[in-house]
Amino acid sequence: MHEPTLTPRALLHAILGEVARKYAIAPEAIMERPVTHAPGVVQARVEVATRLLARGIPKVQIARMMKLHGNTVRVYLAGHSKEGVPS
Repeated sequence: MHEPTLTPRALLHAILGEVARKYAIAPEAIMERPVTHAPGVVQARVEVATRLLARGIPKVQIARMMKLHGNTVRVYLAGHSKEGVPS
């Protein structure tokens, strides 16, 4: 059985929900503007970005989708290959 193909936006929302439950925070907190550095939120953002990268979303697109500066995403994903696993 094949997994349904999700649009990048739908994929983001699915991952946000999973990560928000894992960290016991609201999905809105992960995407909040201005960016907050509350406990767990930064780790949740890094995990969302890592999961998106693992699903083949380019770093530039991850930055746009998460409304983050490209350099922020590069820092979040430093040391991760295109597959989202540490290199």
